[in-house]
Amino acid sequence: MSESGAAPASILVVDDDAGVAGLIFELLAGEDYSVQRAINGREALKMVQDRLPDLIITDLVMPEVDGLEFIAALRRIDMRMPIIAISGGGLVDKRTYLSLAGKMGANAILAKPFANDDLVRKVGELLHAHN
Repeated sequence: MSESGAAPASILVVDDDAGVAGLIFELLAGEDYSVQRAINGREALKMVQDRLPDLIITDLVMPEVDGLEFIAALRRIDMRMPIIAISGGGLVDKRTYLSLAGKMGANAILAKPFANDDLVRKVGELLHAHN
């Protein structure tokens, strides 16, 4: 529970890189958010069918269901869900992936590697704007 007595905001982190996902998990849990992890878009879609989080952070380059497909599916479920897209690139330049994610409905984009403070600030801004 937060100081106001309200439940902490829930965040779903979707990334197939366990190291990156773990760092984001620890960073946001340390900020008193309730954080869950999914290893790809397919697993994340199953999780959001049970309960929508308050915010989603998704990598773009992942196996099975990638981040762009995941964002498109999320927008069919909830147009207002705050989404932060992150990417270090892949076969295509990361700026291309991030630009596409913005066009598909991501509220914010961050290129990997990003500063922890930048991620925490973006999360706070989007959660505040969404409430």
